[in-house]
Amino acid sequence: MPFSERESPLVRIKHTVERCLTILESTGQLGSYFGGQSKLDAMCDVRDGQRAIRATEDETQQVYGRLWDTLPQQDFLGGADDLLAARLRAANIVSDSLRGKNILDIGAGSGRYSFALARLGAASVCGIDRGAASISRAQQIATEQNVRNVRFQIADVLELPLRDNTIDFAWCNGVLHHSENIQRGLEEIVRVLKPGGRAFVYLYGSGGLFWTSRARMRHIMRHIPQSYSMMALELLGMPQSRFIFVDSWHVPIEEHTSRMDAERMFRDAGFANWTKVTGGRPTDLDVALSRGGSGDEFLYGDGEHRYVLAKALA
Repeated sequence: MPFSERESPLVRIKHTVERCLTILESTGQLGSYFGGQSKLDAMCDVRDGQRAIRATEDETQQVYGRLWDTLPQQDFLGGADDLLAARLRAANIVSDSLRGKNILDIGAGSGRYSFALARLGAASVCGIDRGAASISRAQQIATEQNVRNVRFQIADVLELPLRDNTIDFAWCNGVLHHSENIQRGLEEIVRVLKPGGRAFVYLYGSGGLFWTSRARMRHIMRHIPQSYSMMALELLGMPQSRFIFVDSWHVPIEEHTSRMDAERMFRDAGFANWTKVTGGRPTDLDVALSRGGSGDEFLYGDGEHRYVLAKALA
């Protein structure tokens, strides 16, 4: 069916993407080497709820573990400093304000942000992650580089192994939307923060062509092994540090949240106030949305949710 001349370019893009995805989905695994049941499908067949949760969490850590393994050690010894600085600037957080503070890095992986936070002069940085291999690598780097104000621990964001009111600042960059329960994770962050403590939280947005296509691609790519995806992206010249495709395609959980729902969860979790962070990097979806161009919301939906959240003083 030909496009109507009255359709806008954005509508034509939407129709084109929808048709391409329909064609891909309708072919199933025709002509593919990768047959059989996907890991995600197998998880859905697990009847016991607790076993299903554990299987999902373990697969998430395997996905990220493979990604961390591709990064050179230098990425953990200064490679994340500029990224962190840009985020803190956009959030109006002065780096010196973190000096001498107790900081929690949630979903630390192999510690690139933990080390960057430690270099700001924190009294202590605790990096937690469920991935044993990632934490082991982070500990090895800390030992080799004699970094004394950072420690790492295998732990779950939904059950933080910390006492109440002990953390000055929590960094949670792109973690909760891969968990079983975003609300529970936010409540745990509130619990461990000191009165007046702050947290930087990043959640995926929802809506628009960007997020809709991303969700559909997850459905298509679930039959493709992660190792194959990574090799294909490497052949295309994709930098190793860009996880935007592989993590989305292969993690078992990826929640997309509207801005209204995100702020409702902040309130219900017990945060006293919050400020949306815009800008930071030119590739942020919110940078495009801030220009106010025609059709930007159609393309990017709610954009991305980066917030500075604060716990009540007392």
